[in-house]
Amino acid sequence: MIFSFILFIGLLLMSCHRTSEYPGYKKHENGFYYKLLKIGDENAKCQYNDYITADICYATMKDSIFFKGRRKFQISQTNFPGSIDECITLLAKEDSASFILTAADFFRKTLSSDLPQFLKEKDKIKIDIAVVDIQTPKQYAFEKEAFLKWIEDFGEYERTILKQYLESSKLKAKPTSSGMYYLVIKQGNENKGVKMGDTVVVHYEGRFLNGKFFDSTRQRKEAFQFVYGQ
Repeated sequence: MIFSFILFIGLLLMSCHRTSEYPGYKKHENGFYYKLLKIGDENAKCQYNDYITADICYATMKDSIFFKGRRKFQISQTNFPGSIDECITLLAKEDSASFILTAADFFRKTLSSDLPQFLKEKDKIKIDIAVVDIQTPKQYAFEKEAFLKWIEDFGEYERTILKQYLESSKLKAKPTSSGMYYLVIKQGNENKGVKMGDTVVVHYEGRFLNGKFFDSTRQRKEAFQFVYGQ
């Protein structure tokens, strides 16, 4: 009896000191690993079909970041376990967490794109998510309706201001079918165009027509990275 008790204690101590495959992370029953970084509002949980605004960062297991930015999207109920959508439903508003998933599952099943060239089939990736805001589908629909109404009312005034700006700046540009104006500042290599699923790194500057900046990756000294088409 005493021997059995000592053996039990020994096994318990061994299990307590067993090194995790990814230190600091816990393994979920559906195969992904997770680590809570910050606790937010427990009464505002993310649920399927909600629209969330989140700061997201994708990185390799060596912490090489290949995407970082704020996004607003709907949490979808997928047909496979361990999706990033399922990971998000573990979080609440103002929660922040890190997840480790299989790269192939994330890109092919969730993003419906090919793996980036720097990742292999069985590689793992880290996805850090900080939930900024949560909206129900009804709240999102109200916000979208109000925004479209604002655009409709503002559109004519905006077109007039834009026309005056183009004329005063002596810029010769015609709008695309969507109404966007663009000028080619420097012609690149047309044979090396961006393809669906490519990871793109860009610098951009956003200014109002009076020249005042509202955003600039160069001023922040941080290029914007994203997967084209997603």
